[in-house]
Amino acid sequence: MTIKFNKSEKFVNAKKAFVASLTNSELSEEKREKIVSDYVQALSDDVVTTI
Repeated sequence: MTIKFNKSEKFVNAKKAFVASLTNSELSEEKREKIVSDYVQALSDDVVTTI
């Protein structure tokens, strides 16, 4: 059986922000860390909700 994660709106938005941050050299280190943290948290929340 395959379980599909990453379907929540929160995760989709966090992923978009994360991908955009990879190419934005103008972001501060703090902002970049916040984006990565939000992405990981959204993924974690999605996994917990699905399981």
